[in-house]
Amino acid sequence: MEGNLKKNNKIFKFIFNFFIILFLIKKNLVFCAISSQVYEEIKRDFAPLSGLIIGIEDSQIIIDKGKAQGVKPKDIFTVYKRVKKIIHPETEKTLGFLKEIIGKIEIINTEENFAIGRVIFQKESFPVPAPIERLANSKILIIPETPNFDENLHLILKNNLPDSTIIFDPNLRLKNLTPQYLLSQQYDLVFVIEEEGIKIYNYKLDLIRYYGSITYKVQPKTSYISPTYQLTYPSISLISPKIIGKTKEEVFQAEFIDIDNDNQPEMIYFNSKGLFITKIKGNILAHYLPKTGKIINFSVGPSGWIALNVLDENIGLRSEILKYGEQGLNPIITNINLILNFVDYTGTGKKDTLIGQTFDEENFFGKEVYILKRENNNLLYVASVKVPPDYRNIGSIFIDLDKDGTPEILSYLPDGKIGIFKNSNLVWSSPYSVGRHFYEIPFIKGKKGKEVIKQILYPSITPVIIDINKNTKPEIIFISNNFPLAPVKSDLKYIPLNSTTSQIFILGFEGTYYFRNLGDAQTGFITGLGIFNNEFYYVLVKGNYPGNTETELYLSHF
Repeated sequence: MEGNLKKNNKIFKFIFNFFIILFLIKKNLVFCAISSQVYEEIKRDFAPLSGLIIGIEDSQIIIDKGKAQGVKPKDIFTVYKRVKKIIHPETEKTLGFLKEIIGKIEIINTEENFAIGRVIFQKESFPVPAPIERLANSKILIIPETPNFDENLHLILKNNLPDSTIIFDPNLRLKNLTPQYLLSQQYDLVFVIEEEGIKIYNYKLDLIRYYGSITYKVQPKTSYISPTYQLTYPSISLISPKIIGKTKEEVFQAEFIDIDNDNQPEMIYFNSKGLFITKIKGNILAHYLPKTGKIINFSVGPSGWIALNVLDENIGLRSEILKYGEQGLNPIITNINLILNFVDYTGTGKKDTLIGQTFDEENFFGKEVYILKRENNNLLYVASVKVPPDYRNIGSIFIDLDKDGTPEILSYLPDGKIGIFKNSNLVWSSPYSVGRHFYEIPFIKGKKGKEVIKQILYPSITPVIIDINKNTKPEIIFISNNFPLAPVKSDLKYIPLNSTTSQIFILGFEGTYYFRNLGDAQTGFITGLGIFNNEFYYVLVKGNYPGNTETELYLSHF
């Protein structure tokens, strides 16, 4: 009996000690959620690659390597010049050349077998040809944003880029870095290790690439818009929005207007399948798809008229004027070489003036803008409109915010910010980009094999004009989409729309221009909004694009 008891005690102690040891081992183990595929992709994309500069045109550097050789946008190449030929003293064969670094270039566009870059550092003029090498003699910083990391990334970069300086600093964090610091330390790239992925930034702290799983925090649904949210100026009451409809497809742009004169608003929108008019909580009234080209955006005018901007990559701009009637949507005027937009030019509260911006074959947006008139199914130029140099006739509006009798022009700037122009002078702009979108159309020019992307076109959402306080002082309601993955979306198989947060803002004038949010951020892309009487509508797109998206229709009240 006593022997069995001692034996049982030994077994118990063994099991107890085993679990204690197991617990301690598990506690001290470091787990990294980054997959081996991520490291393989980094090893491939940051492998050494040599090439030549084969041409320089208009400050654009052309190299002899492209997509087929693994070149990607934002790749950095070191540029050399050959300073001395090395000859074997006995065989008299040329062994190579001594090289001197004379600059660096960043790739901005890739084709199948060549790429185009821009100069980011230059000691002297680049000869043609000139040898180049990807990330040679570079300086790279690696920092962790998670306690669970391994040394795989450090080892891969060390092995792939033996001539470069790779520094790992576990004490630094991204929030502590500034472009000034990176420039002073001559860093070319920053690799940030996260729980399930690796982000890569350039020396300006622009996100240029992402590897791994996409993670995001879902915003609490209960905190979206306060029922009585008060602004400093003016005071605004907004009833919390509710979902009144859903559809299992994306909406690129939407407007809300009573287009069939039944005293009820309709939703006009477009996606990859064309332009649609649908009843709120009802059936589709009309559908239209251009014969060629892709829709850039649209604007709704009076009495069922719609201006549709269409780009055909083989021909150019081919805008159309449509008319909605009993037979649905019908093209009245087609093949228009102007960027069209219905605006409230005279301050009547109706978008009843059609303006057209000339099409520039090199830069897309031309310098001239005209008021247009339809006559016998033709467009006539009525008058010239003075606009600022960077004016874009997509999503722009005219409004007298400061009530001095001269309307301001509100337009999206090239960097995605919203700007207010007075007499062609920029008097206010949003502090950050608000015009991000997941849908885009590249405007490409150049001979076959030497194409260059000149512009990226978005269906910029037209702000809505409203006098909320009924005091004859108009305000503007606009959308801001915070899209952190915008710089790297070309690297993604699909765009996770739920990684974006969107907010609705009000913009007005009270001695100075001001803007305030109407509530907290909401997960997804807001791609359209409209006001009918006191009803406020907007659409929110979620999911993964392309492939699995859902659009929600919301209703609120002022």
